[in-house]
Amino acid sequence: SSFLLDILVVDANNRRIQRYDKEFNFVHTYDETIVPQSIGRFQPTACVATMQGDLYILEKDGRRVIVLNARGQFERAFGSFTESKGRLIDPIDITISAENEIAVLDRNAVHLFDRFGNLLRKIDLPTTEEWKSISSSGRDLLVTSLARIEIISIDTNRRTSIDYTSLIGAPAQEPFADAVIQDSVLVILTRRSLYRCSFPQ
Repeated sequence: SSFLLDILVVDANNRRIQRYDKEFNFVHTYDETIVPQSIGRFQPTACVATMQGDLYILEKDGRRVIVLNARGQFERAFGSFTESKGRLIDPIDITISAENEIAVLDRNAVHLFDRFGNLLRKIDLPTTEEWKSISSSGRDLLVTSLARIEIISIDTNRRTSIDYTSLIGAPAQEPFADAVIQDSVLVILTRRSLYRCSFPQ
């Protein structure tokens, strides 16, 4: 089956990523055997795949991103404490833009890397929020906290901040978990439900 149609399940407690095809048949396990011994422990917390099938894994133990090529072979790691630029402090989530830029949510900032792991820029986030997840929609990044969604344009740096009061059909004070824009509609995942909401352009 096409890699892009496969389902990747991060199993942090068992230090692995399970890959299934679109019919939920098991395909492959990515675990510590995929990385060189010099890399150390392997504790994935999130992952994202490019259109070409490369896999970018956010790895908690080393606070870094591990890159596997389309054949599942280790290519490189970046963002660790040894980096002078783009060093990750407390990485939480990862996504990829329409132009294959890798965006890592790192506490109160987003680090934007090219596909080779070179830091393009750092986008600071309000420190008043505890940011939980990041997703992408075209050239926009959506960063979600329990009560707020920040939509950031990669190209213009324009920001739209959304909370409960600015949404039509918003969940009644249910903490946000994640968000994405799909067909010009904001889709919000809470701890209990999935909502499709209109939002101000």
